[in-house]
Amino acid sequence: MSAVWYSEALLAERLQISQGEMSRLRSSLKKMEVKRKAAGYFIHERVAKRLLEDLGSPDLDISGCALQDNGTEPPAPIEIVELIITRVYPNPRLILARFPDDVAEKFPVRVKVPNNINFQPHMKIRVRPPLKEDGLYILEGRCPRYRGRW
Repeated sequence: MSAVWYSEALLAERLQISQGEMSRLRSSLKKMEVKRKAAGYFIHERVAKRLLEDLGSPDLDISGCALQDNGTEPPAPIEIVELIITRVYPNPRLILARFPDDVAEKFPVRVKVPNNINFQPHMKIRVRPPLKEDGLYILEGRCPRYRGRW
């Protein structure tokens, strides 16, 4: 029975921790618990489960971060959704958006962004669905360079 290896980059994204924290974790691991490949670093399943327990979410599904059966590359990323911005909050890390097909704006969605200074209402953005219970979608890609324009 072969062990399952998890992509460090996808695991950090799924757990919503920084790459710096993941590299610090990697430096504290044994040589047999980490693999280096062309696609990046990969972590052994025992270490990934231990990390989940340390973060307080042992039941979080990380199967999407695992290597495929042939061991060449990780699986495709999580689906990306397009939303339309409806409001820019005073909080610099948050915006309110809605799905394009909602006519009455029944289901507003909060989106976590690095900085909301250049976002404007009616802009279209691409986001990833929430991974945790807080319900915050995450911006996919970079913030706009200019106010109201990509």
